[in-house]
Amino acid sequence: MTTLISCVGDTDPIRENHDGPLLHIARVMKPDKILMIHSERSIKKHDNMVTALNSISGYTPRIEVSERIIKDTEVYIFDKVFNILEELLHKYEQTEDEIFLNLSSATPQVKSAMFTLNRLAGLNVRAFQVTTPKRGSNEGESHSNDEPIELLIARNLDNTPNFENRVIEDSGRKLLLALKKKTYRDLLINYGYEALYGLISKDTELKKSNRGKLKINLEGVVQSVKTQKLLPDVANLSIADEQKKLLNAWLLLNLQAKRGMVGEYLIRLKNIAEYSAELYLQKNYPNTIKFEDGKPYLVEPEGELADYLNKCLEADGRHVANFEYAYLNLNYYKDIVRYYDENDPLGEVLEKIKGMSKQRNKFAHGLEEFDKLRNNSIFKYTNQTFEMVKSSIDLSDEEWAKFADLEKKVKMHNGKTEYLKTIYESYFDRLNEKLLEFLK
Repeated sequence: MTTLISCVGDTDPIRENHDGPLLHIARVMKPDKILMIHSERSIKKHDNMVTALNSISGYTPRIEVSERIIKDTEVYIFDKVFNILEELLHKYEQTEDEIFLNLSSATPQVKSAMFTLNRLAGLNVRAFQVTTPKRGSNEGESHSNDEPIELLIARNLDNTPNFENRVIEDSGRKLLLALKKKTYRDLLINYGYEALYGLISKDTELKKSNRGKLKINLEGVVQSVKTQKLLPDVANLSIADEQKKLLNAWLLLNLQAKRGMVGEYLIRLKNIAEYSAELYLQKNYPNTIKFEDGKPYLVEPEGELADYLNKCLEADGRHVANFEYAYLNLNYYKDIVRYYDENDPLGEVLEKIKGMSKQRNKFAHGLEEFDKLRNNSIFKYTNQTFEMVKSSIDLSDEEWAKFADLEKKVKMHNGKTEYLKTIYESYFDRLNEKLLEFLK
């Protein structure tokens, strides 16, 4: 009996009117059994995957699903997926006559784990990759996950007797090296720094000087993501330690946004907003807040500012606070900023971030799924938090250019011309461009 073992990725089952990798390998190789390994995200498309497989003319495979579902928080962690897949492959190697392995589905971390297992773990399997219909990268191509599966099958150009076979078996050193470099580039483009660092550290076939430069650059990022250690470029700045921490946290926030880690983004967003507001107030209005046992309080708990904040609370239908004991948070910072300057743009930014609290709490405390529309729109806060963070950190525009290239946009406000600066290339985009040169 032949068994195809495959993860399920965003390209499966059908993308841009062609088979995704899993469906295409099944169409070409026609294994007797298919074992699908799902992530929490891909399990939602399981029925569509089964329908697509059963649409192959004259072919009715036995379809099984692994009991082990990879968590969405783990699909980007190489060590996690490697251990899960290694256990499954060793289990099935003992009972199946011949195993086929799909190297082309799921996240770069999953694909690299599959690839590594096949080439380095000594398993008795045949592994396959599937080239894209245009024989190039899928980057920029839309997904078809929201369309009815029957419509996708009807439009599938591979669902014909004379379809083009795009399956390539993983055999030979030249293909091994090409796939390895492609895996490395995919990991880098998808910000999979930890997985890439682990792989290149053991790769003696990479040019020694390139491997050394890659390791040096990646090590700082990996440690920062794991422990919040300052990125080397941040640590070398001549600014206060508190400002370095804020900048580092903001850069990591952007990284989570780029990696699609929406929950992590939401949780960090509020913390960064509060920390930034505290630095801003200490810098511009130094006699406003004080810290006791690590918590911020008003310096004058019964002064004019305290009265103003209580009027704001009453206007919102909330109970007044005794600021002798009530410590400050995001709910108060927006009003404190407006107390000093009604037109301070930071007040509006803090108001908008505060508006995300309900969505954040549903995720963090209620363990609820994200609303899709809100999920797709929250990344607009990256530019808004930039203006907030920038106002709290003593860097010139030239120094900022290392962390966020800025594009000026003109806007009229109260009859005056304002120049808004919008990020169009992030620190990690530029880091990737640099590191890609070492993978050529």
